[in-house]
Amino acid sequence: MAWIFWGQSIVLGYRVTAGMLGLTYFFFLCKVKPPIRELERMIWIFAFVYILLWLYGMSKAPQLVFGFDSDRELDDSRGIFRLIIIGKSFIIAAFFLSLNKFSFLKKKKYLILVIFFFVFIVLQVVRQVILFSFLVGLYYILRNNKKMWLYLALAFMVLYFSPQIIKISDDSVLGKLIALSENQAENQRSGDENIRIQEYKFFFNDYSKNILTTFFGNGMPHANSSYGYSNERIKKMKRYFMSDVGYAQMFVVTGILGLFLYFLLFGKVFFQSVSEEFMFAKLFIIYQIPANIAASWYSTADNIIMICICIYILNTIYSRNYLLNRNDKSYEIYNSNTSI
Repeated sequence: MAWIFWGQSIVLGYRVTAGMLGLTYFFFLCKVKPPIRELERMIWIFAFVYILLWLYGMSKAPQLVFGFDSDRELDDSRGIFRLIIIGKSFIIAAFFLSLNKFSFLKKKKYLILVIFFFVFIVLQVVRQVILFSFLVGLYYILRNNKKMWLYLALAFMVLYFSPQIIKISDDSVLGKLIALSENQAENQRSGDENIRIQEYKFFFNDYSKNILTTFFGNGMPHANSSYGYSNERIKKMKRYFMSDVGYAQMFVVTGILGLFLYFLLFGKVFFQSVSEEFMFAKLFIIYQIPANIAASWYSTADNIIMICICIYILNTIYSRNYLLNRNDKSYEIYNSNTSI
């Protein structure tokens, strides 16, 4: 679509879309059929590798170690240097995996891992990642415990009406994140429309050229093409970024059709019945639903790989249960390649 309607070459179109084509990793998993325990082990390994790289990057800050722009300065306005390292999705997945293991196995080591990974999620100083991973994890813990919901509501009311009970330093990481959120909320109350809302309105109403690009999408713009130049001009003149609004980017790139398919994927997982020991895969996909409102995590390389892993696990469990319910001998053959 970018070639037909925007004049972007097929080569540049492939180069800028190659990362998103990582979705084909799902079909590779279906072909190889790795045991789910191996995939869990891979999540642990990549999460710890990410943390080691992050610690190394922090030890060198403000010198830029990771990134594409050597002239860019590291941002420390949130109380800590904000590093851009691909792989953040693995610590989120490891957080859900640890929480799932602790809930299912009741072993303290997994509780330690839950706290450990969540601390590093907070240290990424990305508010929506912190908030939505926390809320999805909290829902998972409390979903079948009505008393805990009542206690949580009471605690929230006490903290809301007596904020002086817990004092957070303005110079701390949490203090600066809270101050940033309060400033943005104050701007919105003063009549300034939130920039994310402006971006959604623009990309849904004014970006696509015609009915075909509205339905099938415009494709991904490459910076070295006229399409990419037009997109960069929008960034400079309006300060609108597709990467800030995930569902708007889905619409711009893949159209109504692509947006529908993503909603269908997330919706099917949300309503899928999953056995307790594999809930982490469902939690990660549920986390995608709110996380992509104000960001485009769905299109990052690490997140794409994690989505493929989780969908493969959920598909494997679904197929296994289907064959088991049929009382079919083929279940034994199928399960021999996906032993758990």
